[in-house]
Amino acid sequence: MKPIYMEVNGESKKVFAQKINGALWVHVDGKTLMRPLLTKKSRNHNKHVTANEPGVLTAPMPGKILEVKIKVGDDVCEGQILVVMEAMKMEYSLKSDIDGKIKSISVNVGDQVTLGRKLAEVSSNG
Repeated sequence: MKPIYMEVNGESKKVFAQKINGALWVHVDGKTLMRPLLTKKSRNHNKHVTANEPGVLTAPMPGKILEVKIKVGDDVCEGQILVVMEAMKMEYSLKSDIDGKIKSISVNVGDQVTLGRKLAEVSSNG
């Protein structure tokens, strides 16, 4: 998958997007977003949703875990890289979306993961 560049909040960003099972998955700035593709039935329900709950890091696509940069109990900051994975011959640095402490890690280096698999969980400092 080749990256595309698009303007996000006035800044040019590298974005990866893929259509999977009737939804468009977009990976940008270490976050993965999902938007269901519209059908005739769903056009009136055009709603943007994120792929995961705050603090829950999930695989944005099927791939292989290359690096786990954290361990349970570590303090992390929003934007910190937690896991590096390879998918479609590209490396993805997956980042925390909140400040907090690592609650759990569900993968090891070398694991093959499926789309949406939980990789780690961060408990909020708040």
